[in-house]
Amino acid sequence: MLHKIFKQGNHLLVYCFYRAVFALVLFFICGNHNAYSQDLSDTDQQTAIMQYTLKYRFGKDLKVGDWAKYTAMSGANESIIELKVTSTEEGNLWIEEKTNGADIHYLINPQQMKLIKITGTDGNGEKIDITPMSDEKLSGILEMFNTQIKQQGSFAQFVAWTKGTGSEDVITPAGSFSCFFLQPEFSEMYAGQIKTYEESLRAQGKSEEEIHKAIYDQVPRLYFNEDVPKLLPFNIAIGWMPWIEAFEGIEEGLVECRHMAPLKLTGYNK
Repeated sequence: MLHKIFKQGNHLLVYCFYRAVFALVLFFICGNHNAYSQDLSDTDQQTAIMQYTLKYRFGKDLKVGDWAKYTAMSGANESIIELKVTSTEEGNLWIEEKTNGADIHYLINPQQMKLIKITGTDGNGEKIDITPMSDEKLSGILEMFNTQIKQQGSFAQFVAWTKGTGSEDVITPAGSFSCFFLQPEFSEMYAGQIKTYEESLRAQGKSEEEIHKAIYDQVPRLYFNEDVPKLLPFNIAIGWMPWIEAFEGIEEGLVECRHMAPLKLTGYNK
């Protein structure tokens, strides 16, 4: 669940990952194997997560030599995420992702966006060797995941992510980009809370500009540009699982994620 906190002292909206969603990231990267049902093996959980999110993470036009590097922030901690298309095998692509001590290699069919296998090591140095599961088994596990996410309120704040109007200039260590962006659609309940907060600020004598800045400057956004290869980091894909379909029609690469799982592009090649 994405959790909202009104900080009355500075009137900012602060966003963070709810532990149940972020546990998915920790599970795979850091070896936290207690995130979900003990009835499933570690391998089954890993396979379902990676197999399901793959088609939303990588562009169909990827080629050997494409890469993207990001700096990600978690509180005061900074980490580096590197993704690179390293080689081909019988027309399929090997993609490597390095982050938090994990070194993961995906073999994918780029046209069908199908997982062939995953190898490498996780954040604890343990070997990973994954092959796809059947569609039927995958569907059952995903149903369980979705039920747990819903029970913990994942949809209470946002109901969807949609493309915003116009474009914005985004400056990163990798350069300046003119980007389109995805922004959240608020649930009816949350929209009501925002309206109440706006009225409270007006009663305090705040201007409309001040109210807009206090409420909406911290709304999360994802920025994309066509010059960057689509190599979406795992933690972003997994964090957006409740709304993962938002990435399906995007072939552009991620430039910046703001205010929720924040990261910035620091280098790339396409």
